Amino acid sequence: MTDQKKYTTKLVDQHILVIGGSSGIGLGLAEALLEFGARVTISSSNPQRLSSAVEQLGKSYPSAASAKRIHSHACDLGDAATLESNIEALFAHVTATAPLNHVVFTAGEPLKTVPLQSLDMAQAQAMGTVRFFAPLLVAKHASRALPASPAASITLTSGQAGDKPPMAHWPLVAGYAAGLFGMARGLAVDLKPLRVNVVAPGAVVTPLWTKDLVGDNLEAAIKSVGERLLTGEAGTPEQVVEAYLWLIKDRFVTGEVVRTNGGALLA
Repeated sequence: MTDQKKYTTKLVDQHILVIGGSSGIGLGLAEALLEFGARVTISSSNPQRLSSAVEQLGKSYPSAASAKRIHSHACDLGDAATLESNIEALFAHVTATAPLNHVVFTAGEPLKTVPLQSLDMAQAQAMGTVRFFAPLLVAKHASRALPASPAASITLTSGQAGDKPPMAHWPLVAGYAAGLFGMARGLAVDLKPLRVNVVAPGAVVTPLWTKDLVGDNLEAAIKSVGERLLTGEAGTPEQVVEAYLWLIKDRFVTGEVVRTNGGALLA
């Protein structure tokens, strides 16, 4: 006799779109999904970085590459004028070969602090295009592509700033981050029984940790951040992707904000 497989096979042959899947948390999630037997399409605004990510995934998971379970499509989310048409084209391409089961939005851009007195509408709009309006439009088109079932899901990505802004000059970032909490809950109501949730990671070491954010000494910055957390260390994509996996697999959870932040809100 062989053991039953009721839990480890939940993602086998599921088609999952990871927007922002060319680096950081999105790439880590793509790795995890492939390990669980899913078919993964990653998307990024940068075609070159996307191509490199596909190559990396293929080398790490040659069986997935040979089974044609790794796919990609470039989609620019940075221009408000073409945002919706680009997202519409993305879903048309992704669903042309196989139906979608889940959509995860992890796309981001290097964080920038903006002092309130120097903030102008152009800056607010540019930041909001990727951080707020893109997730909303992705949910709109995902709801048309996904089955109306709790077996399908949309998972958005916010951040710790929605609960606890990490430094001065972050009111705009904090506003968008907190807004995604409410957006996910509202979408969960409007799109039921399709599930919608949001993950709010804390200090996770990804390519978004630029010199503008942490200074020249990345190693020292990582150590300093970790020392302020209850876990004693900054997060990694390999750790926080577990939150996304839970939200994708558990068809009884919707409208939730899942925090993975090393205990930052208690520190």
